[in-house]
Amino acid sequence: MSTNLRPRILIVDDEEDLLSGLYDLLSGTYEVEKASNGKEAVQKIMHQQFDLILLDIMMPVMNGYEVAEYLSKNNIDVPFIFLSAKTQIESKIKGLELGAEDYIGKPFSKDELRLRVHKKLYNHEKLSLRNKRLQLIHHNIINPIGAIHGFLDILNNINQRFVKQITSNVISEESYLISKKDLENYIKQFSENTKSISTATDELIRISRNFFELAVLNPSDIYIQKISIPLSKYIYNTIALVKPEKLHCKVIQPIPDIEVLVDTDKINKVFCEIMDNSVLHNHQNKPSIEIQAEIKGNFVKISFTDNGNGIPDEQYNKVFEEFWSGYDNVHHPRGEGIGLWICKKYLQYHNSNIWIEKSEIGKGTVISITLPINKHRSGQ
Repeated sequence: MSTNLRPRILIVDDEEDLLSGLYDLLSGTYEVEKASNGKEAVQKIMHQQFDLILLDIMMPVMNGYEVAEYLSKNNIDVPFIFLSAKTQIESKIKGLELGAEDYIGKPFSKDELRLRVHKKLYNHEKLSLRNKRLQLIHHNIINPIGAIHGFLDILNNINQRFVKQITSNVISEESYLISKKDLENYIKQFSENTKSISTATDELIRISRNFFELAVLNPSDIYIQKISIPLSKYIYNTIALVKPEKLHCKVIQPIPDIEVLVDTDKINKVFCEIMDNSVLHNHQNKPSIEIQAEIKGNFVKISFTDNGNGIPDEQYNKVFEEFWSGYDNVHHPRGEGIGLWICKKYLQYHNSNIWIEKSEIGKGTVISITLPINKHRSGQ
């Protein structure tokens, strides 16, 4: 919802009389902008925030379908209603497939249009408020966990000073306040316990973030900030950040000398999930993964080849479905079944994809993703 007190509506139609009539009908209740064709509408959408678009289909310069495709391609999540004299079922289906919230045929009743606009705005505002509250809950979970991490650091520092003090200026082992063996056991147990607490809080952060993303149904409430970064630098930096300790990772050379346009935080999550799965779903080998990149048109394809358990052919597409899990036990601690689903969601925000390239039971799996190339910075 826009920051204005009144919801903002953009009306797009090439019929001047209808455009003026709709403006007069709605401007008493809402902030209303007008556009006489799709190109003009896109210019306004690029520089202003709207809560609803009333969109004609048949227009010169740029039609309504093309505007809807622009919104989808650029991940601009503004609800829109098609207004059109095209009442054929094929036109309605196409409009709904492009993401239209509703389809109103011309001519229409003013009261009907007013009611439909009110309903769409109310539902959109309700969903936005819901997601903001979920974000607050997520924030309220993460903050105490950050405090726990801070206190763990303090405890570790206190412990180090204590051990240093208790073992300093001693002449012999007998001079220790406690035996050397007991002290070593104490140090080991303290280290193991604090590490366990840290691991548990990290896992709670992971679960909290996953379920926050699951709960946010409106893509406009997920902030995407893309930057251009050299592919080689990005791959190595991300591996350093998210690679599990148990995983052996090898990058196959050469890496294409290009830059990719990505939200690094979101795509880091994709790398992390793929690498985590290569460890979690490997019960017979020392976990390893190979990463290889190749240019495919306007995208770079990055393939991750692991040596894990493998995936049956019939499950290739299911693994990216919401709540699908490779664990039969629904109570398994890592069986939420949303990790790869969220990865697919993140990649869709980049107009990219993720899929199983191939897999063999007992030998491993190849998962591939695509990322957009920044052609202006890649010499292509």
